[in-house]
Amino acid sequence: FSYDSYFSSGKYTITLPNGHAYGNGLVMKMGYGQFMILEDSRGVVLAVIKSRYTHTPSMVVYATKRRFGGQIASGHQLTRQTKGHKKNVAVVVDGNGQHGGMMGNDYGGEALYPWALISKGGRTMGDDCTIHLVNGEVKGLSSLKGTTTTSTRRRANSSSSFGMFHSKPSFRGRHGFDQELHTHTVVSRTLSSTSLASSTSIANKDFKSGGKSNNHSNNGNTVSTSLEEVPCCVIVRDPSNLDAVDITIAPGIDPLLMICYLASHSKMDVEPIMIGY
Repeated sequence: FSYDSYFSSGKYTITLPNGHAYGNGLVMKMGYGQFMILEDSRGVVLAVIKSRYTHTPSMVVYATKRRFGGQIASGHQLTRQTKGHKKNVAVVVDGNGQHGGMMGNDYGGEALYPWALISKGGRTMGDDCTIHLVNGEVKGLSSLKGTTTTSTRRRANSSSSFGMFHSKPSFRGRHGFDQELHTHTVVSRTLSSTSLASSTSIANKDFKSGGKSNNHSNNGNTVSTSLEEVPCCVIVRDPSNLDAVDITIAPGIDPLLMICYLASHSKMDVEPIMIGY
């Protein structure tokens, strides 16, 4: 994966270690305002990433297919335009703009469905970054008939902290440094772990396992729930080319989500500097 978030345009490629194309020639396209587009060499769009430009950087990943049955489309839409000598170029129409609240097929385009919220814990490169998947149980985000109102679609584009997304992160990523030089990033899957013990025996015991913990009483016992973090993706910068990284992803982990994570985390690292807020 070659990515330099300082540039506002261009095409960044994802290849195998032997240099051959990965996934029908996946590329991350920039230069579409707040959007980044992940597509293959045939022009098939797999994901769209939108920056929310919040004080603490965050982004929303959209898929071109529903993440659960009856999921409502966002207000954003994917259309095809001619740019110069290139035909059928994928372009995203911002649903929060002049066409706010319109579904993708209102203009003959493709609908985009919320997939994940990617959010930093702060504004520096040292802050962690979490992935919150869309929550199919949130009221008003699905419809058995596949129809929805404008107000509901706007809620699907809400800029609230979690809104339609699970408050508990599914993944957490942290950069690693050699002194002040960013050398690698480790992404971990977060798993809930619950411990039950007598309140008299755990007075001085701290139930933590790689993340936050919550304690509550249950019939005289203390129940401690924590988030265990299991590494599932390692991103290592090429020491000879700081604009390239090597990604190793564990089996069972969606590689497209990890690619979107990498692009998002990289851009969010520099957004406060680039925007100047």
